[in-house]
Amino acid sequence: MSSYQLNICAAAICLCIVLTSCTGNKSVEKMPAVPTNEPTETTVLAFDPSVENYTKYTDYSPVKAEPAEFTSSGSNVLVAYFSRSGNTAITAGVDAVSSASLEIQSDGTTVGNAERMAEWISEETGGDLFLIRTEYTYPVNYDQTVRVGEGQDRDGYRPVLISHVENMDQYDMVYLVFPIWHYTLPVQICSFLDEYDLQGKTIYVFTTHAGSRFANSLERIRTAEPEAEVIAGIAVSQNSIAESRQQIIDFIRESGKLPSE
Repeated sequence: MSSYQLNICAAAICLCIVLTSCTGNKSVEKMPAVPTNEPTETTVLAFDPSVENYTKYTDYSPVKAEPAEFTSSGSNVLVAYFSRSGNTAITAGVDAVSSASLEIQSDGTTVGNAERMAEWISEETGGDLFLIRTEYTYPVNYDQTVRVGEGQDRDGYRPVLISHVENMDQYDMVYLVFPIWHYTLPVQICSFLDEYDLQGKTIYVFTTHAGSRFANSLERIRTAEPEAEVIAGIAVSQNSIAESRQQIIDFIRESGKLPSE
Protein backbone atom coordinates (compact mmCIF):
# COMPACT_ATOMS: atom_id res chain seq x y z
CA MET A 1 0.00 0.00 0.00
CA SER A 2 1.40 3.38 -0.98
CA SER A 3 1.92 6.23 1.49
CA TYR A 4 -0.91 8.11 -0.22
CA GLN A 5 -3.35 5.24 0.36
CA LEU A 6 -2.19 4.96 3.99
CA ASN A 7 -2.95 8.65 4.54
CA ILE A 8 -6.48 8.23 3.08
CA CYS A 9 -7.25 5.28 5.37
CA ALA A 10 -5.96 7.12 8.43
CA ALA A 11 -8.15 10.10 7.67
CA ALA A 12 -11.21 7.88 7.29
CA ILE A 13 -10.53 6.16 10.61
CA CYS A 14 -10.15 9.51 12.39
CA LEU A 15 -13.46 10.73 10.97
CA CYS A 16 -15.28 7.63 12.23
CA ILE A 17 -13.79 8.08 15.72
CA VAL A 18 -14.91 11.72 15.84
CA LEU A 19 -18.46 10.91 14.76
CA THR A 20 -18.74 8.05 17.29
CA SER A 21 -17.47 10.22 20.14
CA CYS A 22 -20.01 12.95 19.31
CA THR A 23 -23.01 10.62 19.33
CA GLY A 24 -22.15 7.35 21.00
CA ASN A 25 -24.94 6.18 23.33
CA LYS A 26 -25.81 9.68 24.45
CA SER A 27 -29.20 11.12 23.51
CA VAL A 28 -29.03 14.29 21.53
CA GLU A 29 -30.21 17.27 23.62
CA LYS A 30 -33.29 18.86 22.11
CA MET A 31 -33.97 22.58 22.22
CA PRO A 32 -37.16 23.41 24.15
CA ALA A 33 -40.13 24.22 21.95
CA VAL A 34 -40.94 27.91 21.79
CA PRO A 35 -44.52 28.40 22.99
CA THR A 36 -46.82 30.19 20.55
CA ASN A 37 -50.09 31.84 21.52
CA GLU A 38 -50.21 30.15 24.90
CA PRO A 39 -53.53 30.75 26.63
CA THR A 40 -53.44 33.14 29.56
CA GLU A 41 -56.07 34.62 31.80
CA THR A 42 -56.94 37.12 29.09
CA THR A 43 -56.83 34.87 26.00
CA VAL A 44 -58.74 31.83 24.86
CA LEU A 45 -57.69 28.61 23.19
CA ALA A 46 -57.66 28.93 19.42
CA PHE A 47 -59.26 25.51 18.98
CA ASP A 48 -62.35 26.33 21.05
CA PRO A 49 -65.14 26.17 18.42
CA SER A 50 -67.30 28.69 20.27
CA VAL A 51 -64.64 31.37 19.86
CA GLU A 52 -64.87 31.14 16.08
CA ASN A 53 -68.40 32.52 16.29
CA TYR A 54 -66.82 35.74 17.56
CA THR A 55 -63.43 35.99 15.86
CA LYS A 56 -64.44 35.12 12.29
CA TYR A 57 -66.02 38.57 11.90
CA THR A 58 -63.09 40.68 13.10
CA ASP A 59 -59.59 40.28 14.49
CA TYR A 60 -59.54 40.34 18.30
CA SER A 61 -58.99 38.02 21.28
CA PRO A 62 -62.17 37.22 23.22
CA VAL A 63 -61.93 36.55 26.93
CA LYS A 64 -63.90 33.79 28.62
CA ALA A 65 -66.19 35.67 30.99
CA GLU A 66 -67.16 34.92 34.56
CA PRO A 67 -70.84 34.54 35.49
CA ALA A 68 -72.44 37.65 36.96
CA GLU A 69 -73.82 37.15 40.44
CA PHE A 70 -77.59 37.63 40.61
CA THR A 71 -79.74 37.54 43.72
CA SER A 72 -83.46 38.13 43.71
CA SER A 73 -84.91 40.54 46.26
CA GLY A 74 -88.38 39.07 45.98
CA SER A 75 -89.60 41.88 43.72
CA ASN A 76 -92.12 41.13 40.97
CA VAL A 77 -90.18 43.41 38.59
CA LEU A 78 -87.10 42.33 36.66
CA VAL A 79 -84.84 44.86 34.94
CA ALA A 80 -82.81 42.79 32.46
CA TYR A 81 -80.22 44.58 30.41
CA PHE A 82 -77.45 43.90 27.95
CA SER A 83 -74.58 46.37 27.88
CA ARG A 84 -71.07 46.43 26.50
CA SER A 85 -70.05 47.14 30.07
CA GLY A 86 -69.89 43.69 31.63
CA ASN A 87 -69.42 42.08 28.23
CA THR A 88 -66.17 43.77 27.19
CA ALA A 89 -62.68 43.16 28.58
CA ILE A 90 -61.51 46.71 29.23
CA THR A 91 -57.79 47.23 29.80
CA ALA A 92 -55.85 50.26 30.98
CA GLY A 93 -55.36 52.97 28.41
CA VAL A 94 -58.59 52.44 26.52
CA ASP A 95 -59.97 55.76 25.34
CA ALA A 96 -63.56 56.86 24.96
CA VAL A 97 -63.32 56.98 21.17
CA SER A 98 -62.48 53.31 20.77
CA SER A 99 -65.14 52.37 23.31
CA ALA A 100 -68.12 54.44 22.18
CA SER A 101 -71.22 53.72 24.29
CA LEU A 102 -68.95 53.12 27.29
CA GLU A 103 -68.10 55.83 29.79
CA ILE A 104 -64.63 55.39 31.25
CA GLN A 105 -64.57 56.33 34.93
CA SER A 106 -61.61 57.94 36.74
CA ASP A 107 -60.81 54.61 38.43
CA GLY A 108 -60.68 52.81 35.07
CA THR A 109 -64.06 51.09 35.41
CA THR A 110 -66.75 51.51 32.79
CA VAL A 111 -70.45 52.29 32.73
CA GLY A 112 -72.45 51.43 29.63
CA ASN A 113 -75.36 53.46 28.31
CA ALA A 114 -77.85 50.61 28.69
CA GLU A 115 -76.41 49.82 32.12
CA ARG A 116 -77.00 53.36 33.33
CA MET A 117 -80.59 53.37 32.04
CA ALA A 118 -81.25 50.00 33.68
CA GLU A 119 -79.94 51.27 37.01
CA TRP A 120 -82.31 54.24 36.89
CA ILE A 121 -85.25 51.95 36.11
CA SER A 122 -84.30 49.60 38.94
CA GLU A 123 -84.04 52.50 41.40
CA GLU A 124 -87.47 53.81 40.42
CA THR A 125 -89.31 50.47 40.30
CA GLY A 126 -87.47 48.56 43.01
CA GLY A 127 -86.92 45.86 40.41
CA ASP A 128 -84.13 43.29 40.43
CA LEU A 129 -81.23 44.36 38.20
CA PHE A 130 -80.01 41.56 35.95
CA LEU A 131 -77.02 41.74 33.59
CA ILE A 132 -77.27 39.55 30.50
CA ARG A 133 -73.73 38.23 30.12
CA THR A 134 -72.33 36.13 27.27
CA GLU A 135 -69.80 33.32 27.47
CA TYR A 136 -67.14 35.37 25.67
CA THR A 137 -66.48 39.08 25.60
CA TYR A 138 -66.90 41.46 22.67
CA PRO A 139 -64.25 43.81 21.23
CA VAL A 140 -63.31 47.02 22.97
CA ASN A 141 -63.55 48.84 19.65
CA TYR A 142 -67.17 49.80 18.98
CA ASP A 143 -67.06 49.28 15.21
CA GLN A 144 -65.58 45.81 15.68
CA THR A 145 -68.30 45.00 18.20
CA VAL A 146 -70.99 45.98 15.71
CA ARG A 147 -69.34 43.79 13.05
CA VAL A 148 -69.36 40.81 15.39
CA GLY A 149 -72.99 41.40 16.40
CA GLU A 150 -74.09 41.89 12.80
CA GLY A 151 -72.31 38.74 11.66
CA GLN A 152 -73.76 36.65 14.48
CA ASP A 153 -77.26 37.91 13.69
CA ARG A 154 -76.84 37.30 9.96
CA ASP A 155 -75.64 33.75 10.61
CA GLY A 156 -78.38 33.06 13.14
CA TYR A 157 -75.91 32.47 15.96
CA ARG A 158 -77.19 32.77 19.52
CA PRO A 159 -74.43 33.41 22.08
CA VAL A 160 -74.32 31.18 25.12
CA LEU A 161 -75.35 33.09 28.24
CA ILE A 162 -73.60 32.52 31.56
CA SER A 163 -75.93 34.58 33.77
CA HIS A 164 -79.35 33.15 34.55
CA VAL A 165 -82.60 34.01 36.34
CA GLU A 166 -83.45 31.05 38.53
CA ASN A 167 -87.12 31.88 39.13
CA MET A 168 -88.59 33.83 36.23
CA ASP A 169 -92.10 32.94 37.39
CA GLN A 170 -91.93 35.44 40.25
CA TYR A 171 -91.80 38.41 37.85
CA ASP A 172 -94.91 40.02 36.39
CA MET A 173 -93.07 42.84 34.64
CA VAL A 174 -89.80 42.73 32.72
CA TYR A 175 -87.98 45.90 31.71
CA LEU A 176 -85.73 44.96 28.81
CA VAL A 177 -82.90 47.44 28.16
CA PHE A 178 -80.37 47.11 25.34
CA PRO A 179 -78.51 48.94 22.55
CA ILE A 180 -79.66 48.76 18.95
CA TRP A 181 -76.91 47.17 16.85
CA HIS A 182 -76.90 47.47 13.05
CA TYR A 183 -80.58 48.53 13.07
CA THR A 184 -81.99 45.55 14.92
CA LEU A 185 -82.30 43.59 18.16
CA PRO A 186 -78.89 42.39 19.40
CA VAL A 187 -78.36 38.63 19.40
CA GLN A 188 -77.74 38.58 23.15
CA ILE A 189 -81.36 39.62 23.71
CA CYS A 190 -82.44 36.90 21.29
CA SER A 191 -80.59 34.36 23.47
CA PHE A 192 -82.35 35.74 26.55
CA LEU A 193 -85.78 35.45 24.90
CA ASP A 194 -84.98 31.92 23.73
CA GLU A 195 -84.13 30.88 27.29
CA TYR A 196 -87.26 32.13 29.06
CA ASP A 197 -90.99 31.83 28.50
CA LEU A 198 -92.41 35.26 29.27
CA GLN A 199 -96.01 34.30 28.66
CA GLY A 200 -98.46 36.52 30.54
CA LYS A 201 -95.83 39.08 31.49
CA THR A 202 -95.62 42.76 30.54
CA ILE A 203 -92.39 43.65 28.76
CA TYR A 204 -91.29 47.28 28.62
CA VAL A 205 -88.62 47.91 26.00
CA PHE A 206 -85.95 50.60 26.40
CA THR A 207 -83.17 51.11 23.88
CA THR A 208 -80.06 53.17 23.28
CA HIS A 209 -79.36 53.98 19.65
CA ALA A 210 -77.42 56.08 17.15
CA GLY A 211 -80.52 57.19 15.25
CA SER A 212 -82.64 54.09 14.64
CA ARG A 213 -84.66 54.32 17.88
CA PHE A 214 -86.38 50.91 18.36
CA ALA A 215 -85.66 49.77 14.78
CA ASN A 216 -87.48 46.42 14.38
CA SER A 217 -86.81 45.26 17.94
CA LEU A 218 -90.42 45.49 19.11
CA GLU A 219 -91.63 43.28 16.28
CA ARG A 220 -88.93 40.70 16.92
CA ILE A 221 -89.69 40.60 20.66
CA ARG A 222 -93.38 40.14 19.96
CA THR A 223 -92.58 37.30 17.58
CA ALA A 224 -90.36 35.63 20.18
CA GLU A 225 -92.86 36.14 23.03
CA PRO A 226 -96.33 36.11 21.41
CA GLU A 227 -98.15 35.58 24.73
CA ALA A 228 -96.54 38.57 26.44
CA GLU A 229 -97.64 42.20 26.31
CA VAL A 230 -94.80 44.15 24.70
CA ILE A 231 -94.84 47.92 25.27
CA ALA A 232 -92.49 50.52 23.78
CA GLY A 233 -90.73 52.40 26.54
CA ILE A 234 -88.13 55.07 25.78
CA ALA A 235 -85.59 55.04 22.96
CA VAL A 236 -82.64 57.22 23.96
CA SER A 237 -79.93 58.54 21.67
CA GLN A 238 -76.46 57.47 22.73
CA ASN A 239 -75.53 61.16 22.73
CA SER A 240 -78.12 62.17 25.32
CA ILE A 241 -78.08 59.44 27.95
CA ALA A 242 -77.28 61.79 30.83
CA GLU A 243 -80.27 64.00 29.99
CA SER A 244 -82.72 61.12 29.71
CA ARG A 245 -83.06 60.14 33.36
CA GLN A 246 -86.12 62.27 34.14
CA GLN A 247 -87.80 61.20 30.91
CA ILE A 248 -87.37 57.57 31.89
CA ILE A 249 -88.67 58.17 35.41
CA ASP A 250 -91.69 60.10 34.09
CA PHE A 251 -92.56 57.25 31.73
CA ILE A 252 -92.45 54.68 34.53
CA ARG A 253 -94.68 56.79 36.77
CA GLU A 254 -97.12 57.65 34.00
CA SER A 255 -97.48 54.04 32.93
CA GLY A 256 -99.72 53.50 35.95
CA LYS A 257 -98.24 50.10 36.65
CA LEU A 258 -96.29 51.24 39.68
CA PRO A 259 -97.08 53.92 42.27
CA SER A 260 -95.04 57.10 42.41
CA GLU A 261 -92.85 57.51 45.43
